[in-house]
Amino acid sequence: MSVAFILCENFIFKYFSDFINVLNQINNDGIGKKTNDFSWSVLGEKNKPIRSSCHIDLLPRNDFERPDDYDCIVIIGGTTPSTGDLGEKAAQFITEAHQAKIPLVGIASGRHVLASHNLLDGRKCAVDALCELKFRSIYPEIETVSYEPFVVDSQLVTCPGDDVLNLASTLMRQYFDDLPEQTRQRMETRKNAGISSAECEAKYNIDINQVIEFMENNLSVPMSMKELAEQLDTSPSQLDGLFMSNMGMTPSFVWRKLRLERAYWLLVNTQQKITDIALECGYYDSAHFNKVFKSSFSVSPKIVRREGVSLTGFHQHQHQHQHQHAHSTM
Repeated sequence: MSVAFILCENFIFKYFSDFINVLNQINNDGIGKKTNDFSWSVLGEKNKPIRSSCHIDLLPRNDFERPDDYDCIVIIGGTTPSTGDLGEKAAQFITEAHQAKIPLVGIASGRHVLASHNLLDGRKCAVDALCELKFRSIYPEIETVSYEPFVVDSQLVTCPGDDVLNLASTLMRQYFDDLPEQTRQRMETRKNAGISSAECEAKYNIDINQVIEFMENNLSVPMSMKELAEQLDTSPSQLDGLFMSNMGMTPSFVWRKLRLERAYWLLVNTQQKITDIALECGYYDSAHFNKVFKSSFSVSPKIVRREGVSLTGFHQHQHQHQHQHAHSTM
């Protein structure tokens, strides 16, 4: 059985690794002998790395050629709809796969890929409760389901990302009835023994996707980590533990990154005044914004607007400042 992965820019690496872990454990019979029940490939433009949300780059193995070479296609995105944008070749590949009735799985913003191509019209789609109304406003033709970790509707599968481990195990059993009995037993053992992402997040009494959704909807509100924790009915230490275990980053760093990426987009794509951009992105004034922006991009907002400087500098300098700003007020 062959599984293809289509990874959107800034895809959540943990969701990808969770799915791969399931396939690899199925291929391991438990006594040190490897099987080849499942193979997998990352698809994309050759020699063009795909960057994950934690800044690990993956190089695709195969191009978008023949969908029928695969038994299942998994599209993994990031936390925002914009991270589900794909090129024309990928879009054509996904459309042809759907026409051929090959199972398509949309995880995180991978769901938006399926939805934006009208593949989910009239079907059910798993969503987070906090973003259900927003999703409905964008895709009114889709029936949203917020009380299940994932939804299987015919050959289309959607998952916000809370429980990719059990999603992967369930899919392999559901779609591939002709698997050898030993393989099916290993899958059942894996399902019963594994700890899901949802169980991991239950330890911290909050879902990381809900926190990021809250951050994205409140970019204009200056807020400390203590105030953020109070808004979400948790504690700063719980938030830190949740983000470090899932993303390897502090929540303050993630929120700062979201603010600065939004500010960059506004600088390059609008004529909004820099002072207004600063306020819209949660900074007290333009001086505060300029200082934080320059420490991340190594250039000022004015230069970015004038010359269209790329995000490369931002990615290179983020890790240098992560711990420095980890617990500061946003």
